[in-house]
Amino acid sequence: MESGYYNYRKEAQSLDSILKGRKKILEIGVGTGLLAEKVLELNPNYEITGIDFTPAMLDRSKARLGNRAKVVEANVLSMDLQESFDGIYSHGGPAGVSRVGKDYHLYSFLPNWEDSVKMLNNIARHLVDGGLLVLSIQGEETDADGEQDIGKGIVYEQQKHLSFLENQEM
Repeated sequence: MESGYYNYRKEAQSLDSILKGRKKILEIGVGTGLLAEKVLELNPNYEITGIDFTPAMLDRSKARLGNRAKVVEANVLSMDLQESFDGIYSHGGPAGVSRVGKDYHLYSFLPNWEDSVKMLNNIARHLVDGGLLVLSIQGEETDADGEQDIGKGIVYEQQKHLSFLENQEM
């Protein structure tokens, strides 16, 4: 799924179109629950479980999602949820794909390759046979400077910054 990082409605639509026919879903890195909320607005029949290892984020996602989703404190490296899922997705969580030009690269926010492999194996262990792992695609930065109102008084601002090399050439 690929769209603007803070365009949760568009991300939810993309995710919903990919997950069609799947019901039991795990979100890795649920954060404040914004994406899960939008997915459930599109299809309240999803059974979403969200994990995160940050208590403050979990408090916000629990408040936002109420009883519409299950929210669990867990680390993707050590989670053992004692259940399997039809689909697992990560949007800005511990794993994703970055696009640079025509190239796509798997990325992880984990400190080393071994942990990244451990994470992927643990994710696979939580998928049913034929289950689907969906990772967001983060496109390369653009010149789209400016502010975007993302709701409830929150404004996202993006500015293109010159790299050290670009500054040296000036």
